[in-house]
Parts: sequence; structure tokens; C-alpha cells
Amino acid sequence: MCADVLASLQTPPGKGGIAVVLLKGPGAGLMLDRLFTPRYSRSHDLPGLLQLGALADNGAAIDEVVVRRFDGSVEVNLHGGPAVVKLALEAFARAGARVVPTNPADVFEPSHPRWNNPAIGGEMLHHLGCCRSPLALEALTTQWSAGLSELCASALKADCRISPDRLRSAAAGLDVMTKILNPPEVVIAGPANAGKSTLVNALVGRPVSIVNEQAGTTRDWVRVLTLFMGLPVWLTDTAGLMPEHAGLHDVDVEAMQRARQRAAQADLVLLVQDRPGQRSVDRVEGGLLLHVASKCDVAQPWPGADVAVCAEQEMGLDDLRKAVLTRLGLWAFDPSTPRAFTGRQHLLLMEAAGAIEKRAPREAAAALQAILTL
Repeated sequence: MCADVLASLQTPPGKGGIAVVLLKGPGAGLMLDRLFTPRYSRSHDLPGLLQLGALADNGAAIDEVVVRRFDGSVEVNLHGGPAVVKLALEAFARAGARVVPTNPADVFEPSHPRWNNPAIGGEMLHHLGCCRSPLALEALTTQWSAGLSELCASALKADCRISPDRLRSAAAGLDVMTKILNPPEVVIAGPANAGKSTLVNALVGRPVSIVNEQAGTTRDWVRVLTLFMGLPVWLTDTAGLMPEHAGLHDVDVEAMQRARQRAAQADLVLLVQDRPGQRSVDRVEGGLLLHVASKCDVAQPWPGADVAVCAEQEMGLDDLRKAVLTRLGLWAFDPSTPRAFTGRQHLLLMEAAGAIEKRAPREAAAALQAILTL
């Protein structure tokens, strides 16, 4: 048995090109020898060298892997499917390893080389899994490498002679960062045959909703993650709304009820109509509404519409994306702007701003230092 060996997944869980499992402990090399058969001679089993071979458990093949040995640890590079990773970790566990969650601090130094900011680094690592786009990732990591870290470090270096408004502005940025890391839901609602599903497919760039001239094609809501100008947004297509006195079947009534429920819970509702005054949409409720005139290639946009689109010809889609981000407070988003991305950072920034106004530099410095280092 190799009870002194810890096995941990070093890459994010889920589907991916590769997955890396780290075996750590004095018996890591011995454990690898029991489960790994190199393709070439073992004379190359030297620290730091890469080896290609087969990973198997009691003769049952798991995967072809690349391994690298270090002093007291072994890195095993697998193909990235969750099933392969599960089999490998189970094999290591049966061989006597203790499977443990990965501690990001073990594989990444939370302090940026330019300044001492392990608290922001740790919080960044905790939120990395929430990033749904390269821009979201940039917005988060920039707070560690520049952004919020640079703001706090500069304020400390200047003996807290900084405008409290700058600190409050960074604190207020928590609202934007929350939306970046937890994408808002945009629900598309409106009467049947108004072009909602066609619009969803055009915005996403692939067919995710069935499109048909027959009313009531969409029975239940369909939710998909997409990017608007690089920012992640949940886009939800819903069943078409029809007048309730139209002799509807029970399934139609249920579909419309679910559509209205999604709209009521949305961050923003796109109310799509090809003509105004349709009574079926009177009961749509949502915190924010954006009125969208559809099929503008065959009809003039009706008065009062915020945006006009023709999804089939991809007309007005960028205008709609801009309008959506504007309503959500995300238009012209700059990832380099200093922003809090946790409630702890928000409270400490507000505390530092108040201390500066009270001419209490020591209190302000303590709050700013706590943002960086706890």
C-alpha cells in the first residue's frame, strides 16, 4: 500500500483536451510503476523526463498517458474526458492513494510578483471556475495583476492620499463583476410566430430552438449560454403567448405559464413582437423590459420599439446586443478598471474611503492592507 501518496486533479473538472492528476508523496513513483507501462525502456525513468505509456488497473486499460516524474511526485497527463479522469482516480485510490481536492495554492502562488496580494490571489482562484468567456477571465485576473491590486497598493504607497471617490467607485464595481461572473439571464418572450426562436438562433449563431410557421412550436423554455460583445449571457427562448380565450389545450396553457414564470425571474426580458398591441403579452412581467420589433424586412418597426431586427437576414443584431448590454449596465465594459469582485473587498473599500474622509489614515491603511493580504 502507498498510504503516503495523495492524488489530486490539477485541471478544472469537466470536459477538456487534457486532464492532469498529481501523485504526491514518497511512494508516488512506486505507485506509478504498478499502474503504468511505458512504451519505451525504463532506462529513461529520470526525474523531469516525459514518458509515453499505458495506464491500466489490474490489466484493464484506462488511457494512454504522458507522465513526468519529480522528486516525491508524479504528474500524469490524461485525455480530458470526465470518465477517464474518474477511472484514473479510482485506480489510484485502489492502489492506496488518498484522493484529495486540489488546493490552488499548491500549484499557484497567489501573490503577484509586483506586490504582496495573496488575499486577492486566493479570491481570484476561488472564482476562476465562474469565468464563461475570455473577457470574463481577463476581467477577473486583471484585478490580481493590476486593477484592484494596483489601486490598493498605490494608495498605501501614497500614505492613503487618494480620493475616496476612487475607492467607492471600485467598491461599486462589485455589481458589474457579479454580472460578469454570474451571467445575467435574458428571456425572449412574446406572441406566437413573432420570430422569437429565429432570433435566438441568430443571436447564438447556431440552431438551438426549433423554427416552424405553425404556432406553438416551442412548448418549453430553452436556455443557452452565448456571448454578447465577449460578455456571457444566458439567453432563454420561451413558448409563444396567445390569448387565453383562444380555446387552448392544457399543454398550451402550461407552456405559457412557464414562459411567464421565466420572464418574471429574468434580469432582462426582450419582448418580441412583429406588430404592437397584441393582448397576449399584456401580462408579461419582468424587472427590465426591452421592446423588440421583429421581421423589420417586411414591416416598418412599430412606434415605441427600442430595437428593430430581422433575424433571418441578421439585421439589427448588433444594435440589439448593444441595447441588452446597456440595459444590464455592461456596455463599453473595460476589464482593466479596478473593481471589487467579492463582498469582503467591497466592504473594506468603503471602510477605507470613510476613514480617509475622517482623516484617519491608519484606519484606511489597515482596510486597504486587509484587501491585499487579509
